[in-house]
Amino acid sequence: MSRSRWKFYYTPYSLIKWNPSEDKKKKRVFYRTFFRNCTITPKLVGLNLKIYNGMNYVTITITKDMIGQKLGEFSPTRKRPIFKKK
Repeated sequence: MSRSRWKFYYTPYSLIKWNPSEDKKKKRVFYRTFFRNCTITPKLVGLNLKIYNGMNYVTITITKDMIGQKLGEFSPTRKRPIFKKK
């Protein structure tokens, strides 16, 4: 079910205000997040994120082509099945 147009998109304020240049002094290059339902906006382009998929963090660098999609689309929650060869 999609989000109503009058509600606009959802992006948490903590993700928008994060400045990676300040965190380079602390050697924190990635921002860890649980927000899989967050919509990618133009302000987030170029950020390095680690998105939680339920078991571990998936590393993603946001590009211009990802604008308008959700963060959860880039961190799969299920493994592909591996079939045994006979």
